[in-house]
Amino acid sequence: MPGRFRVRLPRPGGAALVLNLLANGCAIGASTRLDTVTELPDEPRHAPGVAVDPVAPLPNAQASGATSERLLVLETPLDPALPKEAARRFFEAVLHEDEAALESLLADDASFQPGPQGSRQSARAVWQARFARLPYQSLFGYAVVREGTFETYAAGEATRILGARNLPISVAARDVLLRAPVVRTHLAKSRMFGDEILFVLTPQARSYKIRTMVEDFTLP
Repeated sequence: MPGRFRVRLPRPGGAALVLNLLANGCAIGASTRLDTVTELPDEPRHAPGVAVDPVAPLPNAQASGATSERLLVLETPLDPALPKEAARRFFEAVLHEDEAALESLLADDASFQPGPQGSRQSARAVWQARFARLPYQSLFGYAVVREGTFETYAAGEATRILGARNLPISVAARDVLLRAPVVRTHLAKSRMFGDEILFVLTPQARSYKIRTMVEDFTLP
């Protein structure tokens, strides 16, 4: 007896639905393209943007200020040994009669005060005249001054000392007064220096320059 076969037919419209989905899928795949690259662009990478607070400019540096200031920038103090170094170099320049070396130590408005009663003069003119009249090079090799005896005073004390000597000399806040006792004042019978020289030294760049010198000395 021949076998029986049972055939299940699709529901109406089922085959058409499957064919329709397949057709639409092929159409979508054909119309959609993905962009690809074979090499990355050779451009510098940038960090992600980060918002930062703007930096306010700092105020100018100054020698001193009040603690009430919200922001204060102080100048770096100079080496306290520099005033003595400037005085040492001054005497060295004088004993060599080296006008160029002396010029490098003088402030633009450097003055010479011969004493309380004398009139202020140009320090440059005074030393040019002294070099022309007196043989300072003959003192080379003698102990004219000793650096260990130099005395330095800050502005406040310097003003008091100069006032006590009746010397009308101003001292700025950062100036230094240096007192240099002179060990050898004479050469034979010629007076070469006063008993001491007072220097008012003012800071410039990273050194000190002579703004005023006081010496009880009159050129013969």
